[in-house]
Amino acid sequence: MDETAMANQNMGGALARNLQFLRKQKDLSQEALAEQLGVSRQSISKWESGAAWPEMNTLLTLCEVFGVSLDTLLRGSAERSFAADTAGYDAHMDRFARAIALGVALVLAGVAFLMAFEGLRLYFLWDKAMEGVGVGGFMLFILLAAVIFIVHGIQHGNFCKKYPKLEPFYTQQQIDRYDQKFVWLIAAPVALILADVILLLVVGSLLESRGFGLSYSCWLLAVFLLVLGGCAAVLAWAGIQKSKYDLEAYNRENSPSPAEKKQEALIGAACGSIMLVAAALYVGLAAMDGSRYAWRELWWLFPVGGIACGAAVLFESCTATTKNPQTEWSGGIFLGRHSYALETAH
Repeated sequence: MDETAMANQNMGGALARNLQFLRKQKDLSQEALAEQLGVSRQSISKWESGAAWPEMNTLLTLCEVFGVSLDTLLRGSAERSFAADTAGYDAHMDRFARAIALGVALVLAGVAFLMAFEGLRLYFLWDKAMEGVGVGGFMLFILLAAVIFIVHGIQHGNFCKKYPKLEPFYTQQQIDRYDQKFVWLIAAPVALILADVILLLVVGSLLESRGFGLSYSCWLLAVFLLVLGGCAAVLAWAGIQKSKYDLEAYNRENSPSPAEKKQEALIGAACGSIMLVAAALYVGLAAMDGSRYAWRELWWLFPVGGIACGAAVLFESCTATTKNPQTEWSGGIFLGRHSYALETAH
C-alpha cells in the first residue's frame, strides 16, 4: 500500500471515530444528523464505518455543526478536544476575571469619589474638616478593592496549586470566536480612553477660560476617572479571559522553569520598586509643596508608575525572548506571581 493510500485510510478511520463521538456528544441519531445535512441515513452510516467519504461542502458543514476544525475532524481526536472540564476551570476563571475587573474599577471609582466630594466641598464652601469625609469614602472604595484582590488572588493561587496541569478542552471554534471579540474588547476601551483624555483637555480649557471655579474642574476629573475606571475594568477582564483559553500557558506558568521563575521575580521586584518610588515622590513632593491642592495635583504620578511597570514588563519579556526564542511574550497583566498574558505566541 503506497503512502497516499495509507494516509487516506488513516484519515478515513479518524473521520469515522470522530463522527461517531461528536454525534453522540450532541445526542443526535443518524437520522437527525442526516436531516440537518440533507443526506440519507445510509450516508451517515457509511461515513461512520469508513466505507465512504462526505463531499468537501458536507465536511465543512459538519465542522460548523459540531464546532470543530477540519483538521480535528479528519486527522485529530475529537474526544480529546472535548475533554471534560472536571476541575471547573472555566467557571473559576470567569469569576476571577469579573473580580479583578471589579477591583480595578473600584480603585478608580474611589479616586473619582474623592474628586467629586472635593468639588462639592469647594462649591458649597464646606469647612475644611469635611475633607475627612471624602478621604473616608475613598478609603472605603480601596478597602473593598483590597478585599476582592486578596480573597480572589488567594483562591486563584489555591486553584493553581490544586490543578497545576489541565488537559485542553476548548474547541478551536470557541477560541476563534473569543479572538474575534477580543480585538474589539481592546480597541473600544483604548479609543474611549483617548476620547476621554481629549474631552478632559478641551472641556478643562473651556472651564478655565470662562472663569469657572476649581469645583467644576474636580467634577470634570471625577467623570474622567469614572470612564477610565470602566475602560480599565474591561481591559483587565478581556486580558484574563484571553489567557483563559491558553491552557498551554497555564500549565507552563504553574510548573515554570528556573529561568521563568527568575524572570517573574525580576518583574515583580521591578514593578514593586517603581510603585514604591511613585508613592514616595507623591508624599515627598506634596509635603515639600505645602499647598492644600498638591495632594490632588500630583495624582498623575501613579498612572506614570503604572506605565513604567508596563515598560519594565515588556523590556524583561523582550530580553527573555532574545535569550530563549522558543517563547515570545507580547505583553501581560501580572497579579502576584501569576502572569496573565494578553497574547502568547509559540
